[in-house]
Amino acid sequence: MRAGFFICIFLVAISIFGKSASAQSCDGLMRPIAMFSCFDAEIAALKEEESRLYAAQLESLAGPERSSLTREHNRWAGGLEAKCAIPDIGFLLPKDALVARSCLLDQYRDRFAQLTTVKTATLSRLNDRPQQMATARSYFTIVASSTTEPEARTQFERLRSSFPFEAFALYPPNTDQRNWTIVLASYVSHVRATQTAALARAIAITLTPAIWKIPDNVDIGDWRPIASGPLDEPNVRQPDRKVAGPNRRSLDQVATAKKVLSCYNERATNNETVTVEQMFYCSGVWLTPKALLRCALGQQCPAYPDTVSGRAALDSALVARGLNRTSALMLSEVDIPAMPAKADIERCNAAASSQGAFTDCVMPTIGADKKPLIDCFSKKTEGERLLCFTDKVNDPNLALQVGCAIRGTPSAESVLACNPSAEIKAKADKIRDCVKQAGGYATAAGCVTADLPDAQKKLAECLTKTNSATGSADCLGNLSPDYAKAKQLFDCMSSGGKGTWTNCAATAAGGDAARAANCVGDGSKSSTDVALCLLGDKPEVRTAQHVRTCISSGRSASSLIANCADGILDAKTSQVLSCVSNANGDKAQLAGCAAGAVLPPDAARVVSCATTSSGATSFALCAAGPAMNEEWRIAAECAVETGGNPIGFAGCTATQLTINELTKCFKGSIGTSCFGQNNTIVLTLTNAFNDLTKGPGPNNEIVKAIRAVGEITGGPNSVINNPRQLLGGSSSMINNPSQIWGGDNSVFNQIAGGSNSEFRKVLGAFDPSSW
Repeated sequence: MRAGFFICIFLVAISIFGKSASAQSCDGLMRPIAMFSCFDAEIAALKEEESRLYAAQLESLAGPERSSLTREHNRWAGGLEAKCAIPDIGFLLPKDALVARSCLLDQYRDRFAQLTTVKTATLSRLNDRPQQMATARSYFTIVASSTTEPEARTQFERLRSSFPFEAFALYPPNTDQRNWTIVLASYVSHVRATQTAALARAIAITLTPAIWKIPDNVDIGDWRPIASGPLDEPNVRQPDRKVAGPNRRSLDQVATAKKVLSCYNERATNNETVTVEQMFYCSGVWLTPKALLRCALGQQCPAYPDTVSGRAALDSALVARGLNRTSALMLSEVDIPAMPAKADIERCNAAASSQGAFTDCVMPTIGADKKPLIDCFSKKTEGERLLCFTDKVNDPNLALQVGCAIRGTPSAESVLACNPSAEIKAKADKIRDCVKQAGGYATAAGCVTADLPDAQKKLAECLTKTNSATGSADCLGNLSPDYAKAKQLFDCMSSGGKGTWTNCAATAAGGDAARAANCVGDGSKSSTDVALCLLGDKPEVRTAQHVRTCISSGRSASSLIANCADGILDAKTSQVLSCVSNANGDKAQLAGCAAGAVLPPDAARVVSCATTSSGATSFALCAAGPAMNEEWRIAAECAVETGGNPIGFAGCTATQLTINELTKCFKGSIGTSCFGQNNTIVLTLTNAFNDLTKGPGPNNEIVKAIRAVGEITGGPNSVINNPRQLLGGSSSMINNPSQIWGGDNSVFNQIAGGSNSEFRKVLGAFDPSSW
């Protein structure tokens, strides 16, 4: 009985991992490692690709270089079993085989990167059209397609950049293929096309390659590629591919830092407390204490954007410190950037003969614990960089989503493409067909909003009639009377000076002058405080203020709906209505709203990442954001910004002020020449909060915080002398992996992770403890 059960499970394994594409004999007894390439099409494709790449490299070398590569290859191949814990003889338990399979995938991918750093050898499966067409060699492996030539060319160059050891061909439409297509194999056999498709999946060229055959009795004419081959200069580190768009722009950090300091100094006068939320209402960005300190240093202002995804990452960072949006925003010495250690300064001082050599010696040691990020983002192609980063995060769903995002523009559509549910995709197709067949735009918009409650459908109808942020804000009033009342109060208070606030408050209080006067007080309260006093601390009141902040910061109509109405609209509905607003009368663009309409609520944050990111790398950092330790999040952004250059990375993570202070240490002494209690960092903070440090005395909170920063960055008890002090938070990059996707029942955890996923239910049968 048990033997029969195990056989069934083994057959399930073969059905999951595909049939063998290997040329080796798979009959009779074999070593455990050989079974992978016999019963796993992707491992077989990777093994063959590595052999082809190695042979091509070897052919291009001679003498000692050739001998060295041969020895190195033999060591690598001979060490695979040990690295992946695969026994030389015997058998693997299914759960151990799954771990070994993942290890083999990583080893082969890393191997490709190693071989292409020796000398690039391009592997090609592209064949010219034969003189006489034969059915046996009329197959193609398509890895991407597009309806327009410009987009196709962009995809083509991205693929060549990301996979420099492969050759691609870009074909125009023909009588059977209506799209522009990018192929990895042309005029090959069905077997070769299938093997190539497995390879494309294995190295993440695409998750959904297609095999196409030239139909019999169809004349495609003189159909030839308009471009083909590898990247011309594959050894040059290729930049990340960027996506333009008004909602995809990154923050101007210098301007943001100035605004933040202005708001803090204005609000904190007379030793008043500034909360996280109050800072947002003034500056338009969200900050943690760590971000505030960096903004004050003036070189970097890692604020959180006011988006669904940005607020999710903010809340995660605040919770990690026991804070929330109503907590006080205070400077703390524990938030200082990475600092050099005394031992490294003294060692480099002894070895260096010039200030430049000294600085270059010390800087790579600053934040050395973040070296994994340098290793990832210094790789040649964006594909390699993202593969490395997602491996470090170690979340299969993130890798899957990034793989979809890198194939084109990150969007709700790319998120939908990664969802395995045929039912959800069918719903999206139904909405697209409805939009296409609709007579007018209002009817087409109704196709997208059909599943929303009636009140939100009316809101959608209102949004189709305006393209301004103020108009969208007015539309929200139709959804919530409490919001409309709060908005009316804020509009009244903003239309005149504080002398008019009592009259505005009396109207909001239904003529109760005494209550109005009590809430307005002596004029020192903010408009938010007055509104909360009059109308109560309700989500609708805070949303009205949130909307005003968004309007004043120049948000577009669609961005306002997507990101500023979180008190009265859930995240999914916001995304759908924002898409309707952004379509602005264009039915073709409206059809793209189908993905957001059918994806479940727990996809809203990831959709937000997709629609606001500037590219696949930006999307990856955003998607992983809620789970990342804040210090590592800042470091990851620095690694991306500097291309993984160790010197540039240190300057970014430590800030330029630290580097300026470090230069004073050359042939000098710590504590006197450099990193004393009145060092550059302390002076910069004192200047940033100049007005707040005068008058109140030594017990002023800002004064105490700056004094603490001085003690930790200079003097006998500084982190320079005692680098083991707990600074910068957890050493782990990922604090809470579950925050990436929202729990075991999240739609994303049904794809590849989570204890309730269909994939894991099948894999669970391989665990003998569950038998």
